[in-house]
Amino acid sequence: MLYSCGIPPIDPVTGEIVEGTVAEQTHAVFRIMKLALEAAGSCLERVVKTTIFVTDPDQMEAVNGVYRGYFQNDPPVRSFVAVKPWPFRFDIEIEIVASVGD
Repeated sequence: MLYSCGIPPIDPVTGEIVEGTVAEQTHAVFRIMKLALEAAGSCLERVVKTTIFVTDPDQMEAVNGVYRGYFQNDPPVRSFVAVKPWPFRFDIEIEIVASVGD
């Protein structure tokens, strides 16, 4: 099993935080998440649990729109948690639990 910490919206090329709408930030989280999963021998299809942390619960609809695009069939179970803003300029982090290997 693979357990991640909260993955923020990081540009994998520059290492910088991706700013913009929560939808843009969510796409950035999924791009870096896919890279991390692949590096560990897993993939999005093997994610069994996610925990989504956002700074505003009203962002749930926008996050859900992006989330459905990455988990179209049999989405993993998840928790959606509203938190106080971080000292950094982003609005979302996602933790994952995924299976690795066969």
